[in-house]
Parts: sequence; C-alpha cells; structure tokens
Amino acid sequence: MNTFPLRQRIVHLLADRPYKAAELLVRMNRDGVKYRDRRHITRTLRKVSTNKDKTFVLKHGLWNEVYEDWPFHTKLERQQCCQRQTRTLALSLSDGGTSVSSVSFYR
Repeated sequence: MNTFPLRQRIVHLLADRPYKAAELLVRMNRDGVKYRDRRHITRTLRKVSTNKDKTFVLKHGLWNEVYEDWPFHTKLERQQCCQRQTRTLALSLSDGGTSVSSVSFYR
C-alpha cells in the first residue's frame, strides 16, 4: 500500500464520489489495503462519512482535508471532486450554513 494514512485515502475516495461499502472495499483492496485491515476501514468510515441509503458520503466538514493535487486522483477524479465541492458548498450556503470565505476545501 502507499505511504498515505488510511483516513486520507478514504477521505479522498469519498471526495470523488459516494461509495457503497462493497465498492469501497474492492477499491481499497485494489489499492493495496489488506482484508485484515477491514475493521480499520469500517472504523474510519464511521468517522469520516455519513451513510445515506447504504452509500457512504464524505462528511461536509471534512472537505478541508481534501488535497487538490492528491497523487492518486486522475484528471477526471479531480474534476469530479471540484464539482462535488462546489455543489456541497452551494447547498451549505442555501441552508444558511458556513460562508464561502470561511471554508477552504483545498490546501
């Protein structure tokens, strides 16, 4: 597996798109996370995501942990991430949430 912590890997995957548990486990396995680490994945998922209709979605407050230049993102994934970030921010503002100036999604 790469040298990035499991939490960062999961946060960046969920920034690309929502995942069902089975999809995420397959992706993590393909990326080198061993089956024996499954409980760590589950524990981390509880901390960084919400579960909507059996699909894991990145918690709103964790967008500031997403790096624009994440080395494992493809060009398409970067675009998807940017689009999701924009939608999330727009929804937050329409709900009376955090202002644009106080949110930094990318470091």
